Amino acid sequence: KENMPVGTVVGHCTAKDPETASSNGISYAKLTDVSSWVNIAAATGQITTAKVLDREAPDVGNKLYNVTVLATDQSGKTGTCTVMISVDDVNDNNPIITRSDSHICLTNEKPIIIEAKDLDDVPNSSPLKFSFDEIAKAQLQGQWRISQRDGNSMTLEDIGNHPAGTYYIPISIADQQGRGADRKS
Repeated sequence: KENMPVGTVVGHCTAKDPETASSNGISYAKLTDVSSWVNIAAATGQITTAKVLDREAPDVGNKLYNVTVLATDQSGKTGTCTVMISVDDVNDNNPIITRSDSHICLTNEKPIIIEAKDLDDVPNSSPLKFSFDEIAKAQLQGQWRISQRDGNSMTLEDIGNHPAGTYYIPISIADQQGRGADRKS
């Protein structure tokens, strides 16, 4: 699981010498660990986190992080093992704005389009819920309209026929679990 504290045990690698059918005297070391996320106990093959794991990191593919372990017996013979560490998602990211038309032109009153994404995985991400900020909701309803377009976007429309000017419309965007952020349009 991502965001576990440094030192968390995430696995073990055990090798056996085919000549003795034993693990005695085998030492373990990292051969590859592209993000330097883990430590391997030389005597036991226990794998612990050296850094906090992040599922959204570029080196994690399909929720898996790969480490290659080198096992060496007392005579110097070696073998390798690829350990795939499952990095399960936690809801640690707020939705972020990816596109926002920032103004409505009086001659062409097309609504503002706001698009967002959440880097977390389902069920901690989209469909996102767009709404007026709770504090300003009462004064905004009837003046502005939010319409959900799809799971990642909305439109904001002036239905109060406001004169030309600058208006700040606080918008809340939340993921399926209610984690979110506010945005002023």
